[in-house]
Amino acid sequence: MSGRVLLTGCCSCGIFAPVEGSCKKALWIAIAAFACSCSAPAAHRPAGISPAGADGAAEGTHSMQRAGSEEDLNAETIGSTRRFRLHQGLVMVGKPRPGSGLVAAQLWLDAGSASDPPGKAGLAHLLEHMVFKGRNGERFSRLVEEAGGDSNAWTSYDETVFYMQVPKAGFIPALDALLEAVFHPGFDPKDVGREKQVVIEEINTVRDSPERWLGDLLFAEAFGEHPYGRNILGDPEQLSSIGPAAISGFHARWYRPSNMVLSVVGDADIEAVAGHVDNRLRRMKWPKRDVNRASGTAEVAAKARVRVVGADVAQAYFMLGWPVPGILHPDAPALELLASVLGAGESARLVEQLRNRAGLVSDVYSYLHAGLRGGLFVVGGSCRPSMLHRVFHALGGQLAQLWVPVPEDELARTKAVLEADELYMLESVEGEARTIAAGQVLAGDPRHADEHLRRLLALDGDALAAVAEKYLAPDGASLVVMVPRG
Repeated sequence: MSGRVLLTGCCSCGIFAPVEGSCKKALWIAIAAFACSCSAPAAHRPAGISPAGADGAAEGTHSMQRAGSEEDLNAETIGSTRRFRLHQGLVMVGKPRPGSGLVAAQLWLDAGSASDPPGKAGLAHLLEHMVFKGRNGERFSRLVEEAGGDSNAWTSYDETVFYMQVPKAGFIPALDALLEAVFHPGFDPKDVGREKQVVIEEINTVRDSPERWLGDLLFAEAFGEHPYGRNILGDPEQLSSIGPAAISGFHARWYRPSNMVLSVVGDADIEAVAGHVDNRLRRMKWPKRDVNRASGTAEVAAKARVRVVGADVAQAYFMLGWPVPGILHPDAPALELLASVLGAGESARLVEQLRNRAGLVSDVYSYLHAGLRGGLFVVGGSCRPSMLHRVFHALGGQLAQLWVPVPEDELARTKAVLEADELYMLESVEGEARTIAAGQVLAGDPRHADEHLRRLLALDGDALAAVAEKYLAPDGASLVVMVPRG
């Protein structure tokens, strides 16, 4: 098959209207087989998902500045975490780990690619790159490297995160440099031009990974005009039109202390770090401007969609995605547990039945992508193209079984896997810094992960069956398939 096919219609009856190109009869039958094999009751589809610089900083020394009083820092204890509300509204959360020798810091910005302005897809991600350029960005990278640490950043739909982990002796100089780089980046036109090419090349290399490419296609189909339907990395054509002025404007709007959370975990005096950061912020100049969040809503695609693309691949790859609520919804723990029942570990249902026993797939998985404004329940995998018909039929049968309560022993095994994953995350200072920062940004509570896990562990089989019936209707999924050309 050559080119690509976008199919829309009712999956439950196996009738599809081709919008572009043509499709082999066998593939049509395979897709229809998946839908028809899901004999569970009709589910309720979610109603929809809402969408989503300072100058003149004084150079200072890197000695720890004297901390203010608890009242000055608005300090409070939240469980085992200390939380501070610092100058200009920056929230800092922290936990000491005496004797660890390392300190991790993460600066979370409450804005990501979903905040990209119309016609400028990729602006948030490009700005993330630019923070590491110019005098301040290069100085930050150099100090972290010289201290024997590491640093990086990522952009998601809802957040942009800058992080570092260094031995404690080099922590304060590196932290000061991080603040300078984030709040006072350079936007030299030559640097902007070079980084745009770097990002465009990054976008192009996604096609070297069928799973990543397919994931981008799935989100585009499932979310449509919703901001989650856009590629986080950006659009090459739109990126080419972005200049320093647009980047500076985005930075001025979103990169405000009141729109950020700083997380610090490790071998450090957390109170002293909070006082030091507060003093650094007070020495910077800030324009009198508040963050103005985007208004309006954008719903997910009204109908499930099917899209088939031909590519230079040896196997067939597939992904299905059901629109589900975001991470803060009461059903999020049950959806995560359901996804793990299907695809977490060698004993998970899809792995055991489709790969280990039937040999239908070379890979199969399931996961919950839960963003702040909504998410997808994803099932995917790869197989020989000739096996697609049988794979979709088997998938439909496995998904239909989710309407039957999961046995207690299977549920206990899956819960143990998820609980262990959480413990492993909290073993490192970097993992705990990420966990408490995410909780503060997403839920306003650094303990959010603990509460999420507590609710998940309390679920029973009946609760999972109810959530499966509510969200995982066979005609509610978008499907993307990648097959070899020809």
